[in-house]
Amino acid sequence: FDFDGEKISVKRDKVEGIVYYRPNRQPPAVALCRVIDAHQSRWLVKTLDLEGEKLNITTTGGVSASLPLSAVEQVDFSAGNVVYLTDLEQELGEFKTGLPFPKALLPDLAELYAPRKDRPIGAAVLTIGDQTYSRGLTLHGGAKLHLRVPEGMRLLRASVGLEASLSQGGDLRLQILGDNKPLLSEPFSAAERPGPLEIELDVSQVHRLTFVVEDAGKPGLDLGDQLNLCNARLTR
Repeated sequence: FDFDGEKISVKRDKVEGIVYYRPNRQPPAVALCRVIDAHQSRWLVKTLDLEGEKLNITTTGGVSASLPLSAVEQVDFSAGNVVYLTDLEQELGEFKTGLPFPKALLPDLAELYAPRKDRPIGAAVLTIGDQTYSRGLTLHGGAKLHLRVPEGMRLLRASVGLEASLSQGGDLRLQILGDNKPLLSEPFSAAERPGPLEIELDVSQVHRLTFVVEDAGKPGLDLGDQLNLCNARLTR
């Protein structure tokens, strides 16, 4: 890489991907669908055409590509109408814990207990009660998460509950704020709410969502307190 005249050598196995900056000279095209390939690259597509064993696509950014069908894992026509929270850029707030950890360890703890995508700490899948989910966010007790709401989204939907594999004695409260105004405040405990709570919130006038998970009982006594927001998504 050449960065302002400085040459930086990076080993290939240290690079996860490259994001190319494109200035917004004109409004982006509306996505027809999202194509996910075998390498887990996601293409927002405005046109597509099947030609034999190839899928020809044009992205909303004007890039044309031809993908062999064997390399296409999914064509999702909900793109543009449904946005999963796991696909949004996350902005973490200050992590709080009731345990007397040295201040020097707090940044490491905040990273360890940062929101996780599609799997909680110590488990392979998201589980609420006896139901499992393949997609969602896991928030640890003491976490705060901020997300920007894409333009045109009207509803926030999710199945919310304590992670079943680590919920013994769990006692948490979830607060959801829209532009710092309360939208929801609900307690969750393993004894009183073993199954998921289905939520649907109006976010049509909201620009920024904030999720806060607090200890509703004795703070800081269970590092395994984890709350799942399964299939959490914004819809038009």
